[in-house]
Amino acid sequence: MSRSSDVERWKGALITRPDQQFFEVIRFALGKIETPFNKHQLLEDLIAYLKSRETRERILSLISPGDAFLLTAIFALNKPDLPTLYDFLKGTVPYLDLHNHLLNLEERMLIYKSIEDGAEVMRPNPLLADDLETSVVDPHVVFESTSAMQGAGPWVCDRLILSVVAFIREHPAPFKAGRKFKSKIVKEAAARFSFADTKEATGRLILMVLALESAGIIRQADGEFDVAHRELADFASLSQTDRLACLAGGLAASDWTADNPESGAAADQQQTQAYPGLSAFEYACAAKFLLERADPSRSYPAFSLGRMLIAGGLSLSVERHLIKLLNAMKALGLLGSEGGSYRPSPLPVTTGNGIEAPAAVLQPNFEITLTEQASFARTVTVALGARLVSYDVCPVFELTRETVTKRFADGVSAAQLINSLEMLSAVEPPSNVVFSLKSWEKEFLSVRIFHGSVLLVDENRRHLVEHNPDMKKLIISIPAPGVYLMRAGDQAKIEKTLHGCGINQKPALEGSGSLEGKGETDAGKRFQDLDFLAPPAAMLHRRKKKPRPKPGIDVPAELNRKLDTMDVTAEMREELARMIRQRLLLYPEQLEYHAASPREKNEAKGFDYVGKVRIIEQALSRQGTLLEIMTRGTGGKSVRYLVAPAELSKGGADLTLLCRELPNLSTLKLRVRSMSHVRSVRGSLFATS
Repeated sequence: MSRSSDVERWKGALITRPDQQFFEVIRFALGKIETPFNKHQLLEDLIAYLKSRETRERILSLISPGDAFLLTAIFALNKPDLPTLYDFLKGTVPYLDLHNHLLNLEERMLIYKSIEDGAEVMRPNPLLADDLETSVVDPHVVFESTSAMQGAGPWVCDRLILSVVAFIREHPAPFKAGRKFKSKIVKEAAARFSFADTKEATGRLILMVLALESAGIIRQADGEFDVAHRELADFASLSQTDRLACLAGGLAASDWTADNPESGAAADQQQTQAYPGLSAFEYACAAKFLLERADPSRSYPAFSLGRMLIAGGLSLSVERHLIKLLNAMKALGLLGSEGGSYRPSPLPVTTGNGIEAPAAVLQPNFEITLTEQASFARTVTVALGARLVSYDVCPVFELTRETVTKRFADGVSAAQLINSLEMLSAVEPPSNVVFSLKSWEKEFLSVRIFHGSVLLVDENRRHLVEHNPDMKKLIISIPAPGVYLMRAGDQAKIEKTLHGCGINQKPALEGSGSLEGKGETDAGKRFQDLDFLAPPAAMLHRRKKKPRPKPGIDVPAELNRKLDTMDVTAEMREELARMIRQRLLLYPEQLEYHAASPREKNEAKGFDYVGKVRIIEQALSRQGTLLEIMTRGTGGKSVRYLVAPAELSKGGADLTLLCRELPNLSTLKLRVRSMSHVRSVRGSLFATS
């Protein structure tokens, strides 16, 4: 949206305020309003004031590091509401302090609030936004990080995923009771996977199995694993980064825990029930965002990575969810860990010179060695029909009668396997391999169970079906005259093709009541749209473009010198000094205006019981006014509350305030006599409720 549109929205947010609020904003900046006046002209005068180079320089010079931090957060979140901003800054700024700071930024006209899509959101003042963006906003103060030595890449890669899937197809029941590998599997893993030792090999293998199962790539039925073919096809169509994100998401969503990786049970059942886990897809989206946005040359504390996700549109607001994701990514080697911080691992970069190198070398002894150029999508068909011999930089597979027969059972033909082998190795497969594949297929097809829909056609109409080329494509077999076995799930195609044959009736349904096969679920669609968090990426690593302009004078010193010369009461002097400290005033003339303006008492403390009651009553009568209340808690410590007052009632010799504490809106009952300090607080300069 253009900056001019932003200005119109800001003007609308101001001019639609009640008159008292509108004129207060105008007087605060411009001083006394001369009559007659016009609200639209006053607004134009305010715009001219804020566009003045001197005014902008004075405003920018008064921005503190705390202001810059909060403004950067608002820019990063792109028009956040208060709950989102509070979630973003969790553990950094108490809610009361955040509210007061935001109100201060509103009064200084650095930000404003507007209602958009039913929510009250915060935006930077468009008249100052360019200056703020170029010389104040600095993402590195919000997304904290330190320089780090770039580490090694992740140990998980496409070739390992293929190797694990092939290994699990060969050993579909690897676990014994308690979700631990059988002794035989431990020995096999140590022999075939070239990791440091047996413990590392089995540990990484169990991580991969849990991740693949939770992500839906493999399934367990009747105690045995097998591939979910449609989901695997969707998985293969993703980029390598997306596949790694899916594995991290799957592991985070599984019952794996870093403290007890083989337990198969949640670490904290009570906490799990209170805060249910996220789905593998939600975790995968977050993992992808961090893989693409976090800088491998930087090390981030966990809260910085959490802030990145919030800025990206996904809040892992329950700390357990964020830690589960980070632990899963760390376990897979996608994140390194340094003193409680996390360093992203550099991802493999696929490069090409225009010539596609062979992805595999096929030997006459049926062994297939994958090269570093082997892509997941090109290799998966063959890997599912082979036995893993050894996993290293270049994994070795072997075509066997048993593994190839499993591939035939998947619906893959010998011709398809031969074609895939030729594409991978860039040469014709050895003749003995081709002969064996065809022989194994012939043997496999010698005993068949057909699965599909049966179409019966009377003799007088068979010629319409058998001479139609489109219908022939749908027919699997013709076991008897007029009996056609059709592919499962093709009911719509069958009906459409029958119509093309001249048979316009809808076929009668017999048996199950439907010609449409059940097929596999389309759960693989969850792998789509993993990058829905992409929009805010632009500012995550941007630095300030230029230093802030400095006015020709020290503004606070100028204001304090002016205050020293003024003949005002001690109470007014303190009030004006407070306004200077809070950076509300820019010019000495504003001191004179505020000194001449009557000030309403907005706080009472100590033994001023009547004053506290009066301030509470005023807050109850004014919509949008909050109260800051200080009382003594257990142990005599002072406790501060920010509350929305609801009712003041008499109980014995004292009055009791019924209120709702912010931000959680929990109900409180506070005795007035127990309050050591009461202060009325404006909800917002742009209060809407």
